[in-house]
Amino acid sequence: MIADSDKKRCSAIRKKIDIYRCVNCKGSFVNERDLLERTWLEQPEVVLLYVGDGGLNAFSALKRIKEITPEVSVVFYSDKSDYAMDAFNKGADYFLPLPVDDIKIGKLVFRYMAN
Repeated sequence: MIADSDKKRCSAIRKKIDIYRCVNCKGSFVNERDLLERTWLEQPEVVLLYVGDGGLNAFSALKRIKEITPEVSVVFYSDKSDYAMDAFNKGADYFLPLPVDDIKIGKLVFRYMAN
């Protein structure tokens, strides 16, 4: 699952991930409520959350995801690398710096395939 208030950025990430046939993206969301509802229902292995704008509170979503489905890995992504430490301190499992390229996406996919 991917959550990002910017549909264009979300779509770009999803297109790069969809290249890997072993990955089944269960949805893209622009608000926290829909993301949390589907996370609880679908129990995905990984949720990607954009952190950096006011459209989606990634830290709040992270906290709620870990409360309702602690086994789900949460990956933050952002073009602002200063969010990385906060993300890890709040419980994120991985931080993906933007802009993403095929190598970064490949590393992310293979990281979670190995688990």
